[in-house]
Amino acid sequence: MKMTLLTLVCFAALLISTSWAELNLDEPTDRRPLVPVRPPAENVIPPKSDQPATGSHVVINLVDGSRILGQPQFDKLPIKTGLGDISVPLEKIASIQWKKGDTNAEVKLKNGDKISGQVLVASVKMSTCIGVLTLKVADMTSLAVEPDAPAAPKS
Repeated sequence: MKMTLLTLVCFAALLISTSWAELNLDEPTDRRPLVPVRPPAENVIPPKSDQPATGSHVVINLVDGSRILGQPQFDKLPIKTGLGDISVPLEKIASIQWKKGDTNAEVKLKNGDKISGQVLVASVKMSTCIGVLTLKVADMTSLAVEPDAPAAPKS
């Protein structure tokens, strides 16, 4: 009982000595939250309507060491092989490797098959966090098609 009474007396003394104007409760503080704040869903840039919904993203490594991640704005890649020209759907491709100084590439498919040949396009377009980029195939060392992360469950 004495402890509770003492606590109440100290609290009352603190309130009397501090006015509400001094507390500045209406002023924002410069403290950062202890946990990262996730941006609201309305701040997410929606995909462009002309972009195919592949359910995957592409990681491209360039000869200068740069690495570009983004959503492809193409759904097939034409490849010239020793048996003729073929068009490989992007969803079937696992990766493409170019040897340094060589225009020929090795295309690894998701089922384990490999195709050797020359990619017949000079450049590809990708949507990235900085906008749509056009990347020259001659500047690439590898291209990997990776599945997008599953959507978070709605609560």
